[in-house]
Amino acid sequence: MRKELNLQRASSMEDGIMFYSNLHKNYVAVATVNDNGIITAEWTTRHEYSKHSSAN
Repeated sequence: MRKELNLQRASSMEDGIMFYSNLHKNYVAVATVNDNGIITAEWTTRHEYSKHSSAN
């Protein structure tokens, strides 16, 4: 079963897209593409993502 998401905001990144949740504030879905073309997606909070991004 495929679900459609109603997203109103997204931001492009160097290697993917960050989608902002309308239902759960401060949560984002981060979809990235690696060098082999494999797409991964994960839900995280904005705080955890910025903490993880600044560590790299």
